Amino acid sequence: MNKTWKNHSRHSTFETADAKRKELLEKYDKDFKVKVKFMRSENNFLVKTWTPPADKPKSNKASTKAGKPNSKAQKRALREKKAKQNKK
Repeated sequence: MNKTWKNHSRHSTFETADAKRKELLEKYDKDFKVKVKFMRSENNFLVKTWTPPADKPKSNKASTKAGKPNSKAQKRALREKKAKQNKK
């Protein structure tokens, strides 16, 4: 999965962009990322930010494997389960 950077601000000089980058780094925690990118076509500097995604709590369904069976044993177990359901 790639990082998704967000554009924060544009500056005409590197010094102002770098000052903004340092300000943002002091304001946020250590996992927060900030970079300065030169935009050649627009002849200015772009300050970009990235915040790590929040950890999602694992649900009980995530632990059970659902979907298409991969091994022969899984396929056989699925066939037997369906056969039992059909008999009822």
